Amino acid sequence: EYEDFWCEHIHPEDLMQVKQKMACVNENEEVNFEYRMKKKDGCYIWVQGSIRLNRNATDQKPEFIACWNDISHLKTAEHALRQQKDYANNLLQNLSIATFILDTNHKVIFWNKACEKLSGLSADKVLGTDQHWRGFHRVKRPCLADVFIDDIDMEDLYVMVERFKDGTNRIYVECWCTVYRGQRLYIGADVGPIYDQEGKLIAVIENLRDLTQHKMLETELIDSKNKALAAAEAKRQFLANMSHEIRTPMNGLLGMLDLMKNTHLSYEQKELTQTAYSCAESLFDIIN
Repeated sequence: EYEDFWCEHIHPEDLMQVKQKMACVNENEEVNFEYRMKKKDGCYIWVQGSIRLNRNATDQKPEFIACWNDISHLKTAEHALRQQKDYANNLLQNLSIATFILDTNHKVIFWNKACEKLSGLSADKVLGTDQHWRGFHRVKRPCLADVFIDDIDMEDLYVMVERFKDGTNRIYVECWCTVYRGQRLYIGADVGPIYDQEGKLIAVIENLRDLTQHKMLETELIDSKNKALAAAEAKRQFLANMSHEIRTPMNGLLGMLDLMKNTHLSYEQKELTQTAYSCAESLFDIIN
């Protein structure tokens, strides 16, 4: 009768696991379990039960020693924490920026959809492993998160390295990568540490962006600039050479015209000679 009363007050979804726990009770062995129990007002609360089978000291009859604690406040806190964790996970999972997280043992604990799309490597192939490098390199080499964890010299690994001076210890790098799906991409990556409440490093988050198109445009602009500079230099050299080539005969022409002006010329000849001399001087000024 008591058992029926007790079972009626256990939440139907928890009744089976409570009975299974009860069946496992052995002498002098305590069993702990959590379930929902109905109060007098019909509302359910979470309780933590502890039960042990004991022998009566007088007649050695079996008896149960049990106690219960109300843990509703703990369950409420757990639920809120779980909601926060799910929200953060969904937020990271649906970011447009490729993101993965390593623990301090270099094991992948998070790999979002954008990271799958960028690398071509699915999360189920890397979660719980240290094989994340396969997403971005043909041969094994450290990713930026690994470099941060092990404090490796990174100058030889990346085309560009920038350390943020805002107190966050973040690092930004750029380099060419051959991703898992075989495409060669120019990737920009940054990392940031994740610390626990005591300031101990527990994980590192790495964000990656495909900068290939930007890099190609930048290269094209540099090539165009270099070609324009080369064309300008060729023009300058051409004009310098032409100026030299023209200056020599022009000096001779001006000299001959100047000598002609001092000879016995008719009025008309002097006018023509002076006109030719003025034109030659104007051309000489242009050359200079």
